[in-house]
Amino acid sequence: MQRFWPADAVERRPVASLLPYARNARTHSADQVAQIAAAIREWGWTVPVLVDEAGQ
Repeated sequence: MQRFWPADAVERRPVASLLPYARNARTHSADQVAQIAAAIREWGWTVPVLVDEAGQ
């Protein structure tokens, strides 16, 4: 019997629907966020984001 694994499903979601994980230890300064955003605009996004049932 094969079980469904949620991480096997890929779907597109609006960024606004995602919620930050409150216990995330990684933080970025405003300058770092701007650099990350510029890199995404230039090269695109190629790594999927893992989201739980709550949208986090």
